[in-house]
Amino acid sequence: MVDAVQSVWRTLDVQTWQLIAAIAAVLIGGVIGGLTGFGFGLVIVPVLLMLFPPASVVVLSKGLGVASGFPILVEDWRMARFRMIGAMIVPAIPGLIVGVLILQHSDPAVIKLIVGVAVAVFAVIISRGFIIPGIRSRIAPVVSGFLSGVLGTSSGIPGPPAVIYLSDKQLTPRIFRVSITAYFFVIDIIGVALVTRTGKVGWREVTIALVLLPFALGGRRIGQRLLKRVDPVQFRMITLRLLIVTGVVAAVTAVLSLW
Repeated sequence: MVDAVQSVWRTLDVQTWQLIAAIAAVLIGGVIGGLTGFGFGLVIVPVLLMLFPPASVVVLSKGLGVASGFPILVEDWRMARFRMIGAMIVPAIPGLIVGVLILQHSDPAVIKLIVGVAVAVFAVIISRGFIIPGIRSRIAPVVSGFLSGVLGTSSGIPGPPAVIYLSDKQLTPRIFRVSITAYFFVIDIIGVALVTRTGKVGWREVTIALVLLPFALGGRRIGQRLLKRVDPVQFRMITLRLLIVTGVVAAVTAVLSLW
C-alpha cells in the first residue's frame, strides 16, 4: 500500500518527505477529529499550506473532513442535535459565500492572523469560567454560523465559532462530537462546491484526497475508541485547550506566511 501511495504521490510532483508529513498530519488530525468532532483542519491545514496553494488546502481539508467524519454520523446520527446545528447552518451558507470572495480577493494570512489571536484569547477566557456576552441569546447561533462559514472557505478553519457556541450547551462528549460532525459535514460539502466553482482546484486535489483518505479514516477510528475513556469534565478541558492551540497555530502560520 505504501509503495502504491508513493507512486501516485510522485506523479503529483511531491517529494517523499512531503508525503510523510501529509500522512502524519492527516492521521493525527483524524485522531483528534474522532475524539472531539473537530480539530481535523487545525492539524492538517498548517502542514498542507506548506505543500499546496490556499484554495487546494481548503478543498482538501474539507473533503477529507467530510469523508472521514461520515462513519461517526452513521454510528451516532440519532444523538445529533439537529435543531441546534440547523440554527447555525442557515447563516453559515452566506458566510461561506463571503469567505470565497475573501479567498479570491484578499490575503488569507491576514484573516487567519486576526482570527487566530481572537480564538486563542476567547478560549483562554472561557477556560477561566467567563461567559461570552450574548452567547446564550437567540442571535448567538446566527453569528456563530456566519463567522464559521466565512472562516471555512477563506482560511480552511471553520471550527472555533461553532465550537465556542456548542461548548456552552453542556452536551455530553458523544452528543457534542456527532452534532459538530454533522454541522461540518453539511457546510463542508457546500464549501467544497463553492471553492471548486472558482476554478482554482481540479482533479489533482481529488487524487491527493484519495491518497490521504485511508489515513484520515484510520485516525478517526482511533479517536472514536479514545472517547470511551474520557469523562465530560476532561472532554470540556480538551476542547478548550484545543481551541487555544487552534488559535495559536493559525496565528503563527499566518505570521510565517506574511513574513
